[in-house]
Amino acid sequence: PVWIGGHSRGGGVAWIVAASGRAPVAGVVVVDPVSGGGPPWARATAPAPLPADRPGLVLGAAIGGRCAPAGRNHVAFAAAAPHATHVVVADCGHADVLDDDAARRGRRLCGGGSDPARARRVVAERIADAILAAGAPG
Repeated sequence: PVWIGGHSRGGGVAWIVAASGRAPVAGVVVVDPVSGGGPPWARATAPAPLPADRPGLVLGAAIGGRCAPAGRNHVAFAAAAPHATHVVVADCGHADVLDDDAARRGRRLCGGGSDPARARRVVAERIADAILAAGAPG
């Protein structure tokens, strides 16, 4: 079994795989996940419940917006897995976890915090801590 994860809608896909129970997944990490497709105003279905025996880490960006709208963002994923760890990263926007050109384009579209390098460090530290705490090999 392996840990899987993703950011944004990639986090939504990783969640679907982990929640399905059909793949040998040890745990899941989602970074500011977004459920569903279509425009932000369309209702997205709630994320499937994560099995209670499957560790999960839901990292959310404190600065919300149109790239991870309310009702389909990290809050919905945390609600689908009350046993998972839910961390909201202060002064972090949806695209602050990206780097280089992707970060510049994403921050223009989604907004962002004052120090994206700090946000990326915090996210990386939280991911490593969660996986190590779950007993994964270091």
